[in-house]
Amino acid sequence: MDENKRYCKKLKAARYYYNEGLTQQEIADRLYISRPTVSKMLKEAEEEGIVQFKIIDVKDKCHMLDLEDKLVKKFGLKNAVIAEYDEKYNDLKDRIGKAAAQYFEDVVKSGMTIAISWGTTLRSMVKNLNFNKSVDNLKVVSMVGGSRNLVTDIQANILVEKILNKYQGKGYYLYAPAVVDSPDIGENLKNNQETKEVLEKSKEANIAFVGIGPEIEKSTLKETGYFNQEEINLLMNHNSVGDICWRFFDKNGEVCIPEIDKRTIGVSLDTLKEMKTVAGVAGGEEKLDAILATLRGNLIDILITDEITARKIIEKSE
Repeated sequence: MDENKRYCKKLKAARYYYNEGLTQQEIADRLYISRPTVSKMLKEAEEEGIVQFKIIDVKDKCHMLDLEDKLVKKFGLKNAVIAEYDEKYNDLKDRIGKAAAQYFEDVVKSGMTIAISWGTTLRSMVKNLNFNKSVDNLKVVSMVGGSRNLVTDIQANILVEKILNKYQGKGYYLYAPAVVDSPDIGENLKNNQETKEVLEKSKEANIAFVGIGPEIEKSTLKETGYFNQEEINLLMNHNSVGDICWRFFDKNGEVCIPEIDKRTIGVSLDTLKEMKTVAGVAGGEEKLDAILATLRGNLIDILITDEITARKIIEKSE
């Protein structure tokens, strides 16, 4: 086939395929050539600029993708998911929870091990999950103990149960207080066979979803009564900016007060760094320093947040 004739056939193949929606086999039959030749011509048409593609952002979402890319590149994340700002819908935790639920549904597969901590934003994530009993053999693990002074449905064990109401699988529950009275009690409890098995199971998780708490003065944890005013002052004086799994950290994501940390029954900050994938789910002005600390300290691999928080994190980090 001479060059001019081939060019005309290539042009026809491109028009039939992209303008008229014919299949490659239909084009081959119409042009009396083989289907592999049609495929090759279509590829050449792209390479030679005969066919050009233009992405048109008809819903004006590109700025969101750019923001996610900035977070990923700046902090070396595996991924970032941003809930779009909506001035008509001011329930921030629910917006972030919906974005987290969509991500959860994208990644969850039968046979996976999922670990989860506690908190109101994670409660919103779980609430927004759709029922999908075709996903089975899940192992869902609690990452931290609980407290009788917190509302029930934000605690890790209850979130595990609610996930299993929507999927098929088995729960691993941590039947222990989140914080005990002394480091010695904490050590003994962590070495208890049942507790130890659950904490070890967390390490096997394909992905963990964790809430990020603000500094203790603004945190729900202050209401538990586990920390007296002297300890609260101590945390503030040691520049605690937030917590994951009741583990308090400074602006660099490092443990603040080892004495308090040893009393905590749950996944440690060191373990978080070793886990396969940790998704931090949080947003809001009061959590900016805490979220930034988790990013600096490599405590999370994925950030699920809102648009305004994402912009402020990037600004604050610069």
